[in-house]
Amino acid sequence: MKISKYTFFFDIENTDFYAYNTLSNALIEIDQESYNILHNRIQDEDLSEMLFDNDLWNALVTNNILTDNNEDDFLKYKASIMRMRSQRTGMHLTLAPTMDCCFRCHYCFEKYKEKKYMTPEVMDRITKYVTSCSDLKNIKITWFGGEPLMAVPQIEEFYDKFRDIWQEPFISNIITTGYHIDKESIRVMQKVGISSVQITLDGMKETHNKVKHLPSGEDVFERILSNIELLNDSAPEINITIRVNLTLENKEEYIPLHKLCLTRFYGRSNITISPAFVLDRGTGDICRSNNNIFFGHIERSKFILNLAKNGINSVFVRYPEPFFNECAIRNEMAIAFDPEGYTYKCW
Repeated sequence: MKISKYTFFFDIENTDFYAYNTLSNALIEIDQESYNILHNRIQDEDLSEMLFDNDLWNALVTNNILTDNNEDDFLKYKASIMRMRSQRTGMHLTLAPTMDCCFRCHYCFEKYKEKKYMTPEVMDRITKYVTSCSDLKNIKITWFGGEPLMAVPQIEEFYDKFRDIWQEPFISNIITTGYHIDKESIRVMQKVGISSVQITLDGMKETHNKVKHLPSGEDVFERILSNIELLNDSAPEINITIRVNLTLENKEEYIPLHKLCLTRFYGRSNITISPAFVLDRGTGDICRSNNNIFFGHIERSKFILNLAKNGINSVFVRYPEPFFNECAIRNEMAIAFDPEGYTYKCW
């Protein structure tokens, strides 16, 4: 047996010793002597069962910490990914009912789009496409934009057409600035079955209002927080995630913003706040010219650990979910439509 290339070893202050395998999602605490044997071995070196306690050996093998053949493990991973790419029973449908938005955020590609709204003819073509997928059993709809809540009538009209051809349950969510939340938009969100809302903040009040600002000078930050309260009061069943876009320029604002939200929304359920890192992925002129403000993976890890040390929970410090994700661009059943009916494989 060999150490799987998907296995990682680490210790905590040289007192607790662990092995983790990304393929099986198994985390095992082991004794120091076994840890030293494993940690110091070369990846392709054969290991003898005689070096370990029988129960530990069986656990290491069962959980893929040790493997017969890394090529076989890769084929298992590849098979799982290929199944996700080729499946045709589930669809992720992303709909932008408009590319219009009252803001012009510096990082947003939509500001270069025309302010068009989805027509009934486009809606009919989209529903026709859905009905053409004969093996379809479940659908997830993400409302996107522009600002989708500037197109509330179009969202409702599409839903009415969609319900004529799809009577099965489905999952629905929306990505919004939160600025246009009001009683009418909440009524429509409830009608069309939206179960989760992602609202973006760009830092504390001053920073956020520099990114999202209006000619009137309105305090956009305060309006969005008030709208979150309105949504939670009117539709407490809808999960609200406050997504904070972070760069190295505004990262110090996350902890005070997190505390502000905890205080402001104290006692309310279904409201969470989470960091969203603008990463330097090392491609394109924008990364090369502005790489001083983007997070690298090391900076992100340090930031997440610092949050945990400050008692702040986030999705990044929870135990990993036991499944693989596949990019929508490689999935036949993930597709996005803009207001004119043009299709895209990537948001």
